[in-house]
Amino acid sequence: MSKTRERRETRKIRKTLETGKENGRLRMKDVFVLIVDDDVRLRELMSAILQTRGYSVETAENGKQGLKMIEERYSSDLPFFDLLITDIVMPEIDGTEFIRRVRALKSSLRLMAVSGGSRHMSSDLCLKTAGLLGADSVLGKPFDRDQFWNAVDKALGSGDD
Repeated sequence: MSKTRERRETRKIRKTLETGKENGRLRMKDVFVLIVDDDVRLRELMSAILQTRGYSVETAENGKQGLKMIEERYSSDLPFFDLLITDIVMPEIDGTEFIRRVRALKSSLRLMAVSGGSRHMSSDLCLKTAGLLGADSVLGKPFDRDQFWNAVDKALGSGDD
């Protein structure tokens, strides 16, 4: 490795340590995420993607289970979630109701909504509704890895740098 490249790498590492960001993204150490989605394959995929950058991830299969997990975090010594990722179309408690209830419990919690729509509502309408209810970022299904990371960064407030 050349000395110039070595100095650049050293500056990059130093900047990461000073700012807590790497390549414009938050370092994922100590970032806790809850994924709420009834599609087990998508839950597992999003979880795996997040874990590649060191996120700690928990999952719930519907809004009811997700709310229970949030309430349990409130009454424990466990670290609270930094980000919630929720589908919109789900059984029991759908994503819009989930977002509404989360905002009532903890308005500062970062939220990201994902949706492919339903037979009765387009993806765009689902996501627009989620945004109006307080989702910090929205993402239509299907999506690719870069789109996912951009939405995560936006939700965490690190997509502007």
